[in-house]
Amino acid sequence: MTGGRWAEVRTLVIGAVEPSADGTPPCTALSYFSRKVTAEESVEQATGEVALCGLAEAPVVAFGSDGAPWCPRFPERYCPEAFRGLDFWHAAEHLHTFSRVRWARSEGNQHWWAGERRT
Repeated sequence: MTGGRWAEVRTLVIGAVEPSADGTPPCTALSYFSRKVTAEESVEQATGEVALCGLAEAPVVAFGSDGAPWCPRFPERYCPEAFRGLDFWHAAEHLHTFSRVRWARSEGNQHWWAGERRT
């Protein structure tokens, strides 16, 4: 909150994914970049952090976001070949929205269908 009002802070996290013995690859060498600026400014200002982390040299890049309309601007600029995906909670929210439309008359089916796809 800034001055009693909500303000959006745009945050970029860059890390390396390493193989692990238990099959859950941890993210290492995390680097955080946050700014309370417009979407355009955040993409522009991330240039130094992206270069510092060596993103251009990465053999494979994955980009996850909350699906806000401005989010694709980052991979379009810095890593257009990146795999892209929604974070789990926003993807689940979209599943629930769809289930309410598909089964408008059956709340039980809404919860069952979305729950089955969320796991």
